[in-house]
Amino acid sequence: MVHLIEDLAVLLLVSLPINLFFHKIKLPSVMGYLVAGVLIGPYGLKLISDVASVKELAEIGVILLLFVIGLEFSLGRLLKNLASVLGVGGLQLGLTTAVVWFIFIEMGFQQNQSIALGLI
Repeated sequence: MVHLIEDLAVLLLVSLPINLFFHKIKLPSVMGYLVAGVLIGPYGLKLISDVASVKELAEIGVILLLFVIGLEFSLGRLLKNLASVLGVGGLQLGLTTAVVWFIFIEMGFQQNQSIALGLI
């Protein structure tokens, strides 16, 4: 538990100045968090000792963020835009599947394998 608190302190102390700098040069704060994660993570300066615990906390944070987004989301607005959402989503799915299918057919894969890979 002590390592987790230390890791969170390092995370906050490193990400704050980076995000202030990114704000000053008018870049999104998400970019600052990404840079901070790369710097202090296991592939950078290795300042985080318990990466698994930090990942678990990050997943909880994502869950809470999605919950808050769900609270702000209007079911009526979703139903109003349902046709366009399904149309654009279906079009994207179809075009992506067709392009990936074509690429894998050209690479010598079988028809059913190419379709399955296109749907992934």
